[in-house]
Amino acid sequence: MKRYKKMIISNRDDGFGERMCSLLNAMYISKILNLRFGFVWKKKVDSLLYEYTETDKYLCCNDCIDKNDIFHEDFIKKFHRDDISSSIRHSFFKIKGSSIQILKNKPYEYSFGWQSCQEDLSLIFNDVKEQQYRKILRESWKEIQFSSRVNRVISYAENISREFKNGFIAIHIRSGDIVFEFKGHSRWLIFAAYKAVSFNLVASMIEFISNSQDIIIFSDDIESARIIKNHCSKKNIFLAQELLNDKTFSKDEIDIFEIVLMSKSLEIYHSGNSGFSRLAYFIGTSKSICIYKYFSKIQQYNFILNNIKILDLSKKQKAYSYFMLFIFAREMRFSKERQLYFLEQGSKEDPNNQIFILSQIEIYFIMRNYKKIEHLIQSIINRGDLDSFLKMLLTKSYDLGCYDNFVLFNSYLLNMNEKLLNQYSYISLITYLIGQDIYINFDKFKNFYENMHICFLELLFRHQDIFSRILKKYFFALKLDFKELNTEDYFKIIVQLKNNPEARIKNSLAYKLGYGFIKSKNIIQMLFFLYNMNSVIAQHKENITEFGKFLKNKNNTYRLKRNKNYYIEVKRLRNHLSYLIGVEIINSHNSFFKLGYLLLPGKLMYIIIKRKIYGNRI
Repeated sequence: MKRYKKMIISNRDDGFGERMCSLLNAMYISKILNLRFGFVWKKKVDSLLYEYTETDKYLCCNDCIDKNDIFHEDFIKKFHRDDISSSIRHSFFKIKGSSIQILKNKPYEYSFGWQSCQEDLSLIFNDVKEQQYRKILRESWKEIQFSSRVNRVISYAENISREFKNGFIAIHIRSGDIVFEFKGHSRWLIFAAYKAVSFNLVASMIEFISNSQDIIIFSDDIESARIIKNHCSKKNIFLAQELLNDKTFSKDEIDIFEIVLMSKSLEIYHSGNSGFSRLAYFIGTSKSICIYKYFSKIQQYNFILNNIKILDLSKKQKAYSYFMLFIFAREMRFSKERQLYFLEQGSKEDPNNQIFILSQIEIYFIMRNYKKIEHLIQSIINRGDLDSFLKMLLTKSYDLGCYDNFVLFNSYLLNMNEKLLNQYSYISLITYLIGQDIYINFDKFKNFYENMHICFLELLFRHQDIFSRILKKYFFALKLDFKELNTEDYFKIIVQLKNNPEARIKNSLAYKLGYGFIKSKNIIQMLFFLYNMNSVIAQHKENITEFGKFLKNKNNTYRLKRNKNYYIEVKRLRNHLSYLIGVEIINSHNSFFKLGYLLLPGKLMYIIIKRKIYGNRI
């Protein structure tokens, strides 16, 4: 029987830039490792485009573009695969710091081989050198057989670039859906805020660019780009779309025109991680300058402050700029009052964006100001905004396998115990609704459950009497049905999680303690964590006892199914920082007269320094 070489497949289904970056990386890996190249280009069935309501205010990215509009039929016939599904998840991050040669060895990610990623491979694999890598990417771009219309667009962009005899600087201002749409707002806290860039920041940044150098601004918010151009009138600034005189170009062709034109620049100033500017960098010789890395935090902070009350930008853009001021203030550890001020100003500009209220609550949790949180949640309910509040708090990205705002859930876990649940009914209500949503959506997210999800289910299971009483006593007018999490359903979930090596580690006592320690953001939360540690240990032991009885009574109905690969993965996951720290905490706690705590700071410092030197992150 003939044996085929393994494949490297590009099968993303998001925006054009990310898809093409993944495709070029697949071609690169194919050449370097002698793997078969293939790609999947399918319309995104659950595209966010169907949810967008503000597309009249910006140029919307298209993730439903047809392959026949982009590629020549010969290229499609030779390399396209219909038998492989689309996915935006890849596992290269698990092998970061390794040699790219590891992709030639078993075990492969899939039966066909590996799935490509959209990221810069020179930042992932230790033997991928930037200069050679980019050279092969440029060659691969030229080898792609595009459709006649795309070739026409590429030629047009190249001709425009030649008009700039001394070259030009490109500034890519990613904005669009991140600033204008609900789904963009819901992802601000996990990654989207840094994927975009503030127009206020860019307006000040432009002053640092030489007056003799031509500048082309590429943006999906043309009106805001024009405001910047007029504000910086002393500079020789062009807008990419104003250079496009051919009015027959479709929206997708305009995107390709801008990417190709941007690739001809001397330097590309861009935001955190946009596929649009990354693709231009891949196929050209431009120097890549990430605005968020090139300028210091305090510079970026001052850039926005300098003109936030001067530039006549839209309220959505101003709201986003205030949110970035909050982010910078938080990262530079400015006072909580300063952070709250920026969130309040942002909420005034865009009162429908609940991320500002959610972030305020997060700060008050850190300050342990439960009365203020109670007041905020009560005001939300009294205004009739509970549904929109919960929609933002509990919104999910099924393609990413996560709640968009899961980072906000921790505060409800780290602060809530039986006493506080009884004392603060409004906080208890939101805590219950988070836990209930995690329970209801278990089957959709079980392969991605973190320690946080498990702890919420435990909190929901252990304190059902409190939640039931509070709902009936204080919130009967909301007509919320209390859903009981019975013993059998709870332990059935635990069985499924224990058959998942990652969930098993994250449900271990070591991981729980290490996780709680790391998530303590200040000395008050740290002391609170240590104060509650005995109850966490006691509760964990009780869970193990009850779980053992449950399995015994079921006569192997719910047997734990484990194989060799399961234990290999468990061993790997025990290198997780939370687990390692938790092990040291347990050892200190169990030491003679607990004297081990005296050595704990040194041991934790050793773990952290060792990881910084040798890596081994998961």
